[in-house]
Amino acid sequence: MAPTDLTPSAVLRLLAGFPQARCCWIAYSGGVDSHVLLHLLYRLRNEITSELRVLHVNHGINAGALQWSRHCAAVCKGLGLELVVERIDIDRPLGTSIESWARKQRYTLLARHMQSGDLLLTAHHQQDQAETLLLQLLRGAGVKGLAAMPRLREFCGGWHARPLLDFTRPQILSYAVQADLQWIEDDSNLDESLDRNFLRRQIWPRLQQHWPGLSRTLARVANHQAQAASLLEDLARQDLGSLRLQEGSILDNRLLQSISRPRLANLLRYWLQELALPTPNAGKLQQVIEDVIHSSYQAGPCVRWKNVEIRRYRYGVYAQTVLPEHDPDLILDWNLQESCGIPVGTLQARLAQGRGIRCTAVPGEKLQIRYRKGGERLKPAGSEHHKPLKKLFQQRGILPWYRDRIPLLYAGDDLVAVAGYWVAGEYSAADDEPGWEIHWSAAAQALTPDINR
Repeated sequence: MAPTDLTPSAVLRLLAGFPQARCCWIAYSGGVDSHVLLHLLYRLRNEITSELRVLHVNHGINAGALQWSRHCAAVCKGLGLELVVERIDIDRPLGTSIESWARKQRYTLLARHMQSGDLLLTAHHQQDQAETLLLQLLRGAGVKGLAAMPRLREFCGGWHARPLLDFTRPQILSYAVQADLQWIEDDSNLDESLDRNFLRRQIWPRLQQHWPGLSRTLARVANHQAQAASLLEDLARQDLGSLRLQEGSILDNRLLQSISRPRLANLLRYWLQELALPTPNAGKLQQVIEDVIHSSYQAGPCVRWKNVEIRRYRYGVYAQTVLPEHDPDLILDWNLQESCGIPVGTLQARLAQGRGIRCTAVPGEKLQIRYRKGGERLKPAGSEHHKPLKKLFQQRGILPWYRDRIPLLYAGDDLVAVAGYWVAGEYSAADDEPGWEIHWSAAAQALTPDINR
């Protein structure tokens, strides 16, 4: 339940429910909401153990932005609090929403100052929460989107808290007037081409006139959705533990096919978030389910969005960033004394007794890096016969989309080694000979798990 009055003691009780922080960073725009939050925390400075510091982000969008920064500096100086000012100094990409762009840049700058265990406080209130819920609803958001803004979330090794989320805008304005606070009115809030401003100025007053308790009701709806989202996350976490191959990030397609499609969609969203990859829209997610999970075993399906792709090979389902464009004609000279950056990963050669490429077989300690074009053959150390690389790759379980990107090492026209996997028998170091052991940093991720290859 929301406290009846907006008072320092009410806010202190709310702060007690947040993690204890070394430093509390107050995001201060100069507007009434953040000024009230700043003033409340200042009044509580002797009641809390955290250091109070203030952050202001100059978006550089409004002509008066510099004056706003000066206003914030003057207010903080009067309170004896340190103010850190950051300025957005990059241009907004064409076609992007000014609201979402400014929000993203603002949090990027705020994050710069967060240290482990710090607490970031922002002044979002009950009507902000209700507006966010309505906007998410109009965008067709799912349960997580309809949960709107969490009261507390992990943020950059610390936490982001919204202590005013239960208070109404009239309560905040009343506090500001009684405390004789001076704040800035952002004239960009009058721009009704922006979704939130249109909702706030044109739609919200009519809704509230008919349903006076609207903000409280919608905030309650958001809380219900947050609880549902938490339950779905718990389910996805359990599913991920039982449906992945080994302890890695690869899913077992045989088990994925055994659960319902809604449950599968829930798992895939959670899995991608765990991998820090962008989640697709509902249509693209359905395409993953049909074209990757439920397609025939023989197919090698792939679904892409943004810079992400989900693929299946044998029984494994993989999610990753799209690999860089491949040039099969690329040839690089490599001095084995130095590491070598290549399009996928890095190559290193280390001296090892009885392992790797025989040192005497590498004149000048130099080899040439090339890439597969088709038809290459190799007789690996310990093997009696030459085999096509294609066959060796299949037997080893190397993922098809990596095969053309695996560096092949040549001495003249002779294929000496496949980096990270095999050395040609005639170039292999004997037990009593020094050799160059080749390490390719991407070798492990190019392999499918050992389970039922």
